[in-house]
This record gives sequence, C-alpha cells and structure tokens, in this order.
Amino acid sequence: SHLELLRHIKNTGRPGEVYLLAEDDYAPAVDFKAKLPTVLQHVPPDWDSLRFDCWEGVNQLLSKLPQVKPGLYLNSIMGCSAADGQPITGRPECQFCGGTHAVLVPYEKVEKMMALWSGDNGPLYPLDCMMTRPDFKNYCLQWNLFEPVDHLRRTTSIPKTRKEVTNWHL
Repeated sequence: SHLELLRHIKNTGRPGEVYLLAEDDYAPAVDFKAKLPTVLQHVPPDWDSLRFDCWEGVNQLLSKLPQVKPGLYLNSIMGCSAADGQPITGRPECQFCGGTHAVLVPYEKVEKMMALWSGDNGPLYPLDCMMTRPDFKNYCLQWNLFEPVDHLRRTTSIPKTRKEVTNWHL
C-alpha cells in the first residue's frame, strides 16, 4: 500500500531526496527520467506532493482546480474544506480524485502524507480524493509522463470505479 511504502521511505530515505510511489498498472514515459529535473523546477518550493497525469471523470474535472503554471494544477478548490471534498457525503462541486497511480513526494513531506493517508489528519476515504484539500500543497502535473498499461489495468486489484470496491479494499 502507499502508506506502507511511505513508512519504508521514512525509515530508509534521505533528506533532500524525492520519492516516486507508482502503481503497477501505470508506466512512466520513456523520457521521464530526463524530464524530472524540469518537473522539479516547475513545482513551487513548498509543494507536499505531485501526482502525474491525474485522470478526469464524471464531475471530476481538472477545470475545478486552479492552474498555477502550464499543466500544473493545485489540488484545492476555493471555498471547499477537506470534509467538503469527501465522496458521497461531501459537496460534489468540491470533489476531485484523479488517481494515485504516480505520486512524487519529497522526503521532508513523508510524515505529513502519512498523517493524511492514515487518517491522523482528517477522515479516511479514497487516497486520491483525500489529496484535494486546502491545508496541503498537492498538485497534478498534466505532461503525459505516465500512461496506463492496458493489459495490467484489466487484471489489477486496484479498484477503478466505486462498484469495484469491496470490503477487502476497505
């Protein structure tokens, strides 16, 4: 799980480094490594996390989010609290999920992300939906740096729709 990986990074990582959490049904673009320095220059200095190529869905449009630079969207919706973004019980205009298939986290923000994803800092709901909140500096970068791997997406245990979520996932 993402949380277990963050715990591992906290215990073995190094200050000043960034870490990529990637799901097995997405793959980086061939030139991802070459573009990473440009990516890191593109994000504001106080960023908490960066998701690559967030997906959109019904009522889940990137246009809800402020675009702060070309292709870079802050995961915060004006006038919405963290609770407002919660699926089902929140306000639909405040909800954006977008996936956690590829997330970059600086070592210095690992504990903050652990607190979020463990429920220590707010309610628990799907990880990607928890990323859109005003008290974090989470971003989506839409530069086509990660793509789904179709044959793996058909066999993954990671639910892609609400109907695919089972008690095992919770």
